[in-house]
Amino acid sequence: MARKHQLREQRAGTVINLTSAKQESRLGRALNAVAERLGEEFGVSLDHTREWRLAEVITKLRAAFPGVPFFGSLPR
Repeated sequence: MARKHQLREQRAGTVINLTSAKQESRLGRALNAVAERLGEEFGVSLDHTREWRLAEVITKLRAAFPGVPFFGSLPR
């Protein structure tokens, strides 16, 4: 985790970080627009979250694909 924090500090205010922030903002707006349109046209209800932890992803994958081994430090 320390490396992630150090990288965040090193990239703060850089073109890469600012560009990424703008791209994420535009992507979020686009996703919200698509979700709204799908809801209007097809009655589909979608929810967008900005952050999804690896532990949550693996938990969902294990539930959906019980025969597939997913490795990592997460308990089964």
